[in-house]
Amino acid sequence: MLTTTVRLDRDLMAKVTLHARRLDIAKAALIRDATFAYVVAIETNERVVREHVTDVLADHGARLDRIEHFLRRGRRSS
Repeated sequence: MLTTTVRLDRDLMAKVTLHARRLDIAKAALIRDATFAYVVAIETNERVVREHVTDVLADHGARLDRIEHFLRRGRRSS
């Protein structure tokens, strides 16, 4: 496990201390868990956006295929 230093202003440190006491955990554990939760949220949001964009692109691709098929069919009828 790696170690780092986190600098917090007095107000934020007071909140960390309050919540750590309330949850009966060490301040370091609260900061570590909060960091982990934040990173997981970022990665989850990025995955959801990627999936949504992939779905939208697939829908547009299918529409373009139908339009191209329609246009090719129209040329043969002429």
